[in-house]
Amino acid sequence: MSRFNLLDEPWISVIVDEKGHNKLVSITDVFKHASEYKALAGDMKTQDFALLRILLAVLHTVFSRYDIQGNSREFDSSEDDEYDFNKETMNIWREVWNSKEFPDAVFKYLEQWHDRFYLFDDKYPFLQVLKQDIDSKKLGGKSPSEISGKNINRLISESNNKVAVFSPKDNVDNNKSSLNEAQLARWIITLQSYAGLADKTFFGTGKYKASKGWLFDLGGIYVEGENLFETLMLNCVLVGEMQSPEKRQKPCWEYSGAENIENSFYETFIDNISQLYTRWSRAIYINPDISIENPISVSIVKLPDINHKDAFIEPMTVWQYNKERENKDKYTPRKHKVEESMWRSFGLLTLQESDDGILKNHKPGIMEWLNKISKDIEGSSISLQAVSMKDDGNATSWVPTDEICDTLHIDEVVVTDNSDNGWVGRINNEVEYTRSAIGFIYRQFLLDICEIRNRNKDDATKYADKCISHVYFLVDQPFRQWLANIKPKDSMNERCAQWRNTLHNILINEAKGMLENATLRDFTGRPVVQSEKESTKNIVTAYSIFTSRLKKLSKK
Repeated sequence: MSRFNLLDEPWISVIVDEKGHNKLVSITDVFKHASEYKALAGDMKTQDFALLRILLAVLHTVFSRYDIQGNSREFDSSEDDEYDFNKETMNIWREVWNSKEFPDAVFKYLEQWHDRFYLFDDKYPFLQVLKQDIDSKKLGGKSPSEISGKNINRLISESNNKVAVFSPKDNVDNNKSSLNEAQLARWIITLQSYAGLADKTFFGTGKYKASKGWLFDLGGIYVEGENLFETLMLNCVLVGEMQSPEKRQKPCWEYSGAENIENSFYETFIDNISQLYTRWSRAIYINPDISIENPISVSIVKLPDINHKDAFIEPMTVWQYNKERENKDKYTPRKHKVEESMWRSFGLLTLQESDDGILKNHKPGIMEWLNKISKDIEGSSISLQAVSMKDDGNATSWVPTDEICDTLHIDEVVVTDNSDNGWVGRINNEVEYTRSAIGFIYRQFLLDICEIRNRNKDDATKYADKCISHVYFLVDQPFRQWLANIKPKDSMNERCAQWRNTLHNILINEAKGMLENATLRDFTGRPVVQSEKESTKNIVTAYSIFTSRLKKLSKK
């Protein structure tokens, strides 16, 4: 029996006003009223990111097959020119953007596939398989792994072996594992995206690398607009370097559970965005006759991982160039770091690999897309959103433990000014200047103090790292404000000088604080030999060297 259709039932949480009030809506509601909703407001930012990509998969599929009037458009490699087809695709994007609403073609497509969006179904359950698809004969005689609602719900993340101490739900009558239909739908999407590796069951003999969930390994990046319509359109990367119009969009709901399992084994290098955005990490089975009044438990089996090497079909991540090990000379997604704000990776976001190969960086596809649509969105208020899933550091389980989120407000003209003397280059120079001032000059001052105090190397490193972390904390908000306040017509020299002055004041104030709180030993110092001459190094001389180096850096 079919129950709870995601196109009709309210399950997606959205923000509806400036005060942050939210409500549950259906997929159809999202597309009908997207300009009235501020943003997605799920249980976690990582969940919102996964759900955003499900919605984008709908748009990618529709706009690759229909024009804004709903007329069919299919690319024929023998007859159609790829340039003209992509030009037409861009015109479709512009028409939709300017209309500020999604065309009827979106709703006709959803109606066509209505039966594939039931949460509970005995034929095509959403993001799930049928019981026979994970029969023990297909699992080498083993049974599927069982995962309870309290483990699916990442606000709890409690296994049967370890109790979550600070759970947002009590466990009276097994309450922790209880989920209503809307919650279950959201967490199933999250599970497919951020599974980890704690479960044990494979298909067959298990001789394949299992997926942790594609999003688990990403340093996710997306653009947020003033409302949900803008956010969806800003991230709808219809034309990109790795996207060919002859590659048919293949969202998972157009295939049965068995077909999705089969596809995951034969298509580890994906060539279309809709398939990528809806890729499964697990074959999930939920009894379609289950009573939602009872605690939830689902059966899962591991599916193969996606090839990470140079997987540039993925537009919503930052990348790292690997110089060693199994991914040597290849790019792979780079997860965000807990201790680093997004602006410290500004170069990863905005710079492309240099022609001479000295700079090894692959610019995220979403940032290239922003450049492509920059004239169309001029004057829009945007922000860059970063999202990653933190793990437990255990390579045998990779249990999701927390999320890493960040927001960067910046003028859209500024962030797309990639000319030789444009804002992107100048801002990146200031990021590198900040890195040098803190990571080298200020760090050396800290190490000099440790030398004066006769600390061993390990203690000195720990002390310097702690102080560096504190200084980056002090610098963080001023840099964000400086970046957000830059206007395209501002004087670059004046703006950059303004930032350096702010940075210098912060560093000098910190150094002065250490000078003012110095001990007698710090002032007495210790003898050192430099250029065959013996002198005394103390906190005063260290401070003098620090300020001198800072001045020299500013003149470069």
